Amino acid sequence: SIGAGPRTVRETAAGDNRYDIVFVGDWRSYGGPQKSMIEEIRALKAAGLRIAVCHLEAFRFMTKERTPNCVQIRQMIHERVVDEVLTSAEIEVGIVMLRYPPILQFNQHEQARWKVGRAMIVVNQAPHELDGSDMRYHVPDCVRNFRRIFGCHAVWAPQGPIVRKEIESLVPAGLLDPEDVVGIIDVSEWLSPRRELGDRPIIGRYSRDNALKFPAEASVLLQVYPDSPDIDVRIMGGLQSCAALLGEDGIPANWTMYAYDEVPLGDFLACIDFFVYFDNDEIVEAFGRSILEAMAGGCVVVLPHKFEEVFGEGALYAAPDEVEALFRRIHADPAHYAELCARTAEHVRRRFSHDSYASRIIPMLQARSA
Repeated sequence: SIGAGPRTVRETAAGDNRYDIVFVGDWRSYGGPQKSMIEEIRALKAAGLRIAVCHLEAFRFMTKERTPNCVQIRQMIHERVVDEVLTSAEIEVGIVMLRYPPILQFNQHEQARWKVGRAMIVVNQAPHELDGSDMRYHVPDCVRNFRRIFGCHAVWAPQGPIVRKEIESLVPAGLLDPEDVVGIIDVSEWLSPRRELGDRPIIGRYSRDNALKFPAEASVLLQVYPDSPDIDVRIMGGLQSCAALLGEDGIPANWTMYAYDEVPLGDFLACIDFFVYFDNDEIVEAFGRSILEAMAGGCVVVLPHKFEEVFGEGALYAAPDEVEALFRRIHADPAHYAELCARTAEHVRRRFSHDSYASRIIPMLQARSA
């Protein structure tokens, strides 16, 4: 572990009150936004930066229960990898990094007592789905609320080109970052030697058990995860969604279903050959954390074409009716499969590594202090 115990907000305010970065987020859950921020913290901590976290809740997930911060960030605070600060603490901050814009839709009236150098809102989710449903936030409200709370404007940085298209006409002139802030991952912790291909291809996927994470039609679901005795399909996090599409008795015999997080993720990825991820056409995914994890885990990844701008040569792309022929052809050629696995790993190192993130953020701090 790092450090000798947690530092309290009071001790921080009374002593050294300067931080290079403060990561602001809703820290109760441990989903894509929290995983991404923790990876970014680790990348910047390795570069020698002083970092704190601040918890602001998204009213979208308001509850009567007192829900603690997720255990992962509590452990980092306990080990003094990061400090935890409140908006009432008198601190100086090089960069305020806020992920998940719905936090700003309905927010506290208290103004932060921070002296802020620069600020960035990482946009990991579009304001709503393509059909206008599930309205999450209104960009002008969030711009206004951020300035009121933190005393400055924030640059909006999309987490990928898909969500950029959804917000570029909504963000005020001069506040849209020209470069995306993509998710990152420590490849050394994920990549392990791939097992030899067996007699039949093993395809798998995992996600939260939500209807928008799966194709809208049963016919498409069965195209990308075929009902065939010579194919092994493993799905983690789809018990309810798949049953809703296929019926309780309609789950194919060659499918193995797991509850979300039922199997340790590294073990799950190690036992599949192909990670095939197709979701609802109406969902606007800014990035796709599970996809990056599957790439880092060494799987050959097959995606719909809409993800091509995000993941580039790290994956293969196909229409639903092309998926089965694609992975069957690759499975029949072990040398080609190994080549694709190596290409994916190299792409992750180059595009989604800790070093790539640090090389972007550190110059922002240096420019501020120059």
